[in-house]
This record gives sequence, C-alpha cells and structure tokens, in this order.
Amino acid sequence: KNPFSIEYLALPSKIDYIDFYPSNSQSLVYLRENYLFKTNGSSQELIEKDILSLFISGNNIYYLTGQGYLYQINSLFSQKEKLNYSVLDIKKEAEYKIYSFADYFFIKENNKLYQLDKRSSKFNLAFEPVLDIDFSKDGKKIAVSNEKELWVLYLKDIEEQPGKKEREKDFLTRLSEKM
Repeated sequence: KNPFSIEYLALPSKIDYIDFYPSNSQSLVYLRENYLFKTNGSSQELIEKDILSLFISGNNIYYLTGQGYLYQINSLFSQKEKLNYSVLDIKKEAEYKIYSFADYFFIKENNKLYQLDKRSSKFNLAFEPVLDIDFSKDGKKIAVSNEKELWVLYLKDIEEQPGKKEREKDFLTRLSEKM
C-alpha cells in the first residue's frame, strides 16, 4: 500500500514519529508500532524494535525502549550508548516523549517529567503534573507548564543575583482557568 494514502494512515498502525535521517536528508527515520525504521523511499530497513519514544538531535538518534533504557546511537549506527543504567519503570498504557538539550535528558511519562541524573545514570522525578516544557536559549533552565501553573527548573547553578542552585524550582504564577 502507498504509505501516504488516506487508507494507509487510517490503519491502526499509524506512524508515531517521523524525521529526516541525520546524515542523509534523502532518507527518513520513523517509528511505527514500536519498530524503528529507516527508508529512502525505495527500500526500508528495520533498525530497532520495542521502541516507545524517539528523538533526533544533530547527528544522534535517542530512543527509549520498552525495558526502560534510553539509548543514544550515532547516524551511522556504529556507536550505541546506554544513557541510564537504572531502569525507568515503564507503564504499559503510558505515553512517553524524550526531550534533550545539550547534555540534559528528560522523559515525559503522561503528566510526569523525569530528568536523567548523569552522576547516578538514573531518571528522577523532576515535576508532576506537566503538560509542556521549553528550554531557555542559555541552556540553564527550563520552563514547565501544567494546566494552571508556570514554573522554572534550573539545570545549572546560577551565580548572578538572585543566585539559584541546580534542580531548584521557582513558581511563577497560578491561573484561575486552564491554559
């Protein structure tokens, strides 16, 4: 079947994520039914299976497996690195999304946000509930929103006044209605 037809997209096995292949803009990488594929339009290659979430940044592909591990793999698929050695408890019906900025990794599980602690190689709960996050341009903090609140989470120590410590949270505002 034509993968761009309405009938194909209406099937239960829709494409969950699609992006250009990091080292070749003529190819695509996509996630479908927990399988990671690479295609150039004429052929398709299975890269990995049991993938819950996928994120591409620069020349790297990041993916979360059903076993609870986050991997980084280069665009040539010659170097694969496990980023967490302590298993993230995977919930069968949960939705997962990977966020990354510089050397910081987050996984959103439904409305919970976990941050990878590089020292312990473990994901720790950073925020709950969470709807969305956005990284600051300076890479020192993230904005976190839920249905009625806005917060800032500091990723690094900030020396300028008012000083902030890594992982410190600032509450910004609470709204009377949902955003």
